[in-house]
Parts: sequence; structure tokens; C-alpha cells
Amino acid sequence: MLDRLDWDSAFFGFTVARVRSQTMTEAEARDLAAASDAMGARCVYFLSPHSPSWRAAIAVGFEPIDIRVELVAESSTHDAPRALATARDEADLLAIVREGAFEQSRFLRDSRFPRDKAAEMFEIWMRRGLDETGWFTVRDENGFVTCSESAIQLVAVAERARGRGAGKRLVRDALAEFASRGVAQVSVVTQGANIAAERLYADCGFRTSSVALWLHRWSNV
Repeated sequence: MLDRLDWDSAFFGFTVARVRSQTMTEAEARDLAAASDAMGARCVYFLSPHSPSWRAAIAVGFEPIDIRVELVAESSTHDAPRALATARDEADLLAIVREGAFEQSRFLRDSRFPRDKAAEMFEIWMRRGLDETGWFTVRDENGFVTCSESAIQLVAVAERARGRGAGKRLVRDALAEFASRGVAQVSVVTQGANIAAERLYADCGFRTSSVALWLHRWSNV
């Protein structure tokens, strides 16, 4: 039921694991906690849409951290020009990331993660949109949207442009780019507490496809 996450462990500098299943009984929760401690896991992630499993997990030390909301939309075309970011744009995009565009992240909401490392994750993620095969980033002077093959991964708007419709224009540009690449359906994940993001995606035609709770279990092993 438990997988060690090699990338997360190396990045944060301590053992991180994730519960493989999205459900657990009380007995399974006790076994999982023992297996986690035997593994030496400092933090274990559990994602579940199942409220009885939340109660079982909380009984062995898991804590609710974040509500994960996944949404989907059909790609769509428009005639407005759009720009794809390149490696030459990295410094400009990095400046937007560092303005605090991702404060709602579960890694920043959970204060036990080193804040500098949690913030650095988004810098790494942004760079994937510049150099990873199959990924792309649409950008303009106000922000950017980083996308993988069929999903929006990051939406970032410069602080000076927030609340002015810049995010909506960028997301619609991303949907048009997906359409040009033959991708029919696009997904995105946000946080339940991020009402502004949920409203943005709804305005761009997204609808909720799943909701689940992230829980973290920390140990001093």
C-alpha cells in the first residue's frame, strides 16, 4: 500500500512516500503507519475521495492539508495570435513565479515542508514547459501557462496584472494551442480553497471531474 517517492525524497532531503490506494480501513491504516515508520518515511501523502478512509487515516496521524479539484474542458480554437515561450524567456517567467503566484500549493500550506524548497518546485515545473518534449508554455507580457501533453500544469499571472482578465486570456490561448495539436480534452488541477482559480477555469469552460482530500502524515523517524 505504500510507495517510496524517489524524486520527492531526493528533493526534500528526507524519505517521502505515498499511499498507493485511495481507500483504507482502520486495520489497513494501522498496518500502513507501521510500514511507514519501518521505511523511515518522514512524510506520507494520502489522496482520497472517501470520507471513511479519511477518518481511518486521521486516527493514525494523518492530517487534512488540501482539497484537490480536477477539472476538464474541451480544447477550442480562436484567431488571436499566441506566443510560445522559449528558453530565452526563462528569466521573465522565473520572476513571475517568484512573485508568489503559487501560494495555494499544498506544499506551501503545509509549513513542515521547507518553504524555500516548496517554492523551488514551481521553478522546476516552469522549466519543464520550456525544454521537456511534449510540453509547451504560452505566454504574454502579463504571465504564462505551462502545459504537458493534455493538461494545464501551471497558470501564473504577474502581480501587476492580477484581477484584469489576464489569466483568462492565457488559459484560452492554451486551449487553442491544445486544439492546434489535436488534443480534444484538457485537464487541470487546483485547490478547493483557490476560489479565484476555480472561477477562472469555469469562465474558460472547465467543469469539475473529481474532488479528493490530500492528507499528510509526518513522523520523526
